[in-house]
Amino acid sequence: MARYLEPLHPGGTLTYFAYRGTRQARAQLSSRAQARRHHAVEEVMAAYRLRYATGRWSVCANLPPARVWQPRRPYRDAPGARAGLYDVTGARR
Repeated sequence: MARYLEPLHPGGTLTYFAYRGTRQARAQLSSRAQARRHHAVEEVMAAYRLRYATGRWSVCANLPPARVWQPRRPYRDAPGARAGLYDVTGARR
C-alpha cells in the first residue's frame, strides 16, 4: 500500500475496490498457511484504511457486491494532517 500511495501528490486519492464476502470464502477454501497469509494481508489493509481512508461505499449492483475505498495521501505541511508517509516533522518515513 505504501508503494501505491507514494507516487500520489500530497492530498491525492487512490481508489480501489474489494469484493464483499470473498475474505470469508477464501478462509473456508484455503489451506491454513494461505488463510494465515490472507489474514495478515487483511490486517495490513485495515491499518491503512484506518489511517488514510477518506471515502468508502458499497456498489451493490456489482456481482458480487464490491466495497470501494479511497485512501488519500496526507498533506505533509497541513496542520492536523494524519500521520502517514511523513512523520510529525514533515520528513519522509
